[in-house]
Amino acid sequence: MAGCKLEMGKNQKYVMRIIARLIFIIALSFLMAPAVALGDMRRFIPRIYSTEGELEVNMSHEERENLIAETGLKTSDTFFSEKIVLTANGFVYHPRFILFLGKLGGGSSQEKFKSNSSAEADEGSWNNMFIKEYEFRTLILPEHPYNLELFARRYNPFIIGRAAPGLKAVSLSEGALFTYKKRPVTFKLNYTFTNTESNKSTTDTKHLNTYANYFKENFSLAGGFSRSDSRNSTGWTGSKFKFDSYSIENQIRLFQRKVYLTSIASQVVSRQKTIAISITGNRFSWTEQLNMYLPWNFNTLLTYNYFKTTEKTRDLGTYAERILTSKSNGAGLSITHTLYNSLNTAYNFNYNSSSTSTGDSMSTMHFLNSAYTKKIPWGTLMASIQLSNSILDRRGAPTVTDENANAPIFGEFTLRQSDVDAASIRVSVIDPVLGPIELTKDIHYSLIPFGNTFTIFVKDIPAAAKNPDPLFVYEFRVAYSFTVGSFELEKSGFGYTIKLALFDSLVNPYYGYSHETQKLLSGTLPGGPDEVTSQTVGLLIQKRPYSLLMEYQDYESRFNPSKRYRAETSYRQNFALTTNLDARVYYKHVENLESPFNPNSTTVTSTGIDLKIGKRFPRKNLTVSAVGSYSNIKHNFETNTYSFGTTVSWSIAKLDLSLGANVSHTETALDTGKQEIMNQFYYLTMKRKLF
Repeated sequence: MAGCKLEMGKNQKYVMRIIARLIFIIALSFLMAPAVALGDMRRFIPRIYSTEGELEVNMSHEERENLIAETGLKTSDTFFSEKIVLTANGFVYHPRFILFLGKLGGGSSQEKFKSNSSAEADEGSWNNMFIKEYEFRTLILPEHPYNLELFARRYNPFIIGRAAPGLKAVSLSEGALFTYKKRPVTFKLNYTFTNTESNKSTTDTKHLNTYANYFKENFSLAGGFSRSDSRNSTGWTGSKFKFDSYSIENQIRLFQRKVYLTSIASQVVSRQKTIAISITGNRFSWTEQLNMYLPWNFNTLLTYNYFKTTEKTRDLGTYAERILTSKSNGAGLSITHTLYNSLNTAYNFNYNSSSTSTGDSMSTMHFLNSAYTKKIPWGTLMASIQLSNSILDRRGAPTVTDENANAPIFGEFTLRQSDVDAASIRVSVIDPVLGPIELTKDIHYSLIPFGNTFTIFVKDIPAAAKNPDPLFVYEFRVAYSFTVGSFELEKSGFGYTIKLALFDSLVNPYYGYSHETQKLLSGTLPGGPDEVTSQTVGLLIQKRPYSLLMEYQDYESRFNPSKRYRAETSYRQNFALTTNLDARVYYKHVENLESPFNPNSTTVTSTGIDLKIGKRFPRKNLTVSAVGSYSNIKHNFETNTYSFGTTVSWSIAKLDLSLGANVSHTETALDTGKQEIMNQFYYLTMKRKLF
């Protein structure tokens, strides 16, 4: 009870502080007003021109099961909330002088959480919480080139519990935004402070962002700075995050905008600290770009890139340090030419030099591409040819720090580079709120040798970043080092493609061929040089609303030869602007063949169907949609996934209704038994305008 009074006292002090600031702003406005306006003080009394009252009711229920051989975790979470929100809009003196918005909300919420692994005394009982929300906003001189917005907000977000009861949080935020916009100058300054407290953690975040831009016909200059300082405490542990970002960009436009010179420089300094580890990072990049539109349909692009990053990791228990540094210089030249809109030719040259704390590399590449388009009696012929030559000189074991990839649970992705040291591979999943979360090998992922590189098979995701949708595609960041070795390797490539668009693009056959040879000029390359030949043949038939795609690819390599088959058919149609139907059936089969470096052949087969339908009833203000899908993946294990979802939105008089359901079920035949993942989520939202 004392804690509740203390919280109410803190909230009252916070509200009084905000009201005092608003009174100060209005008083300052009085002092700044013209003498004529001061003659009639009544015009400065705040006026409310609209009011609104709304009743909002939210209901949700979620059930989750993750069982292996009928043993595992079962949880459910049921949540209700009811609140009334009162809103007032007004102005002081004139709508072009000061606008203000005020909101007050109050109500209550109830949650019941159940888990078969919890032994808490209040397991399965209802937990109640009062809802107290407000929002105040003031906009000074809204229609002037310069204006100032002040705001303060309190709300009660709720995060549904999945492995534990949900988080009942109180979030307080306040801030200011100043804007000046009058050509040729634009300036913005934004400051926000947010405090979020829940029954498990407290987070304070300060964010400052400023941006300036100067724009003239032939010259522009822009720069920005942002700082974010966040502190989180959970029980007896805590973490700190600080990020400083600087950027500047300018562009010079000459000769009636035929020549563009663009310069961009940026730097990001980050500091992360937890009870166990601290990470300090510094990333700097600089880019120069010269684009010239020349006579006779020539276009030239010159680029220069410089990149430097340093990451220092320190174990606060053992004080052991690991420092990774990477620096690269790159330059490029691109010359393109267009002849009668039929023949497009491009030549590209790229140079890159990279130096890391574990090794260095240098590469040069020449690439020539020519594409030809020709009208023929039954349609259009498109043909292209490619020639390439590159040299890679590597010393030591350079480090790759941030290779990105995407995959769902029970999905996989292959590293882009070869000759990777397996012991150096680190995989992290990117959470939009928490940032990178490092995964544990053999628990969250497994390494599968694939020729002279590795495939990452995703087995699970930490609970903090896990999405309830079993088909959700996650973003991963991979860091690794190459195997130790020094060599100089030359690659020569040749390829061409032919595509026909016949009978008004009804029938579209295509064929592609590429061949690359590698030659070891010096040193030792693990496994030796490779020789790769790829052939792709396909047929696309499309006549709205139908389409059919069939494709076959043969990939020959000393390290990872494969054959790929793909087929997909779809139906997309809109009926009378009120109904839409989207259906897709797909099949994909990949055979990873045996080779001297991959003695075991494997196959991956994916089949599935997706269906989506939507219907609008304009006269009744009703919208209904439904989605369903089925997928089967056969690889190391066989996985079947079924999912269904529906939403209904209806507006009648002063009442708005929104309800939906999402159900998914995944079965995987593991060596330890059948794994079943079941997710059910139902929700209903009702909003009723009171006045």
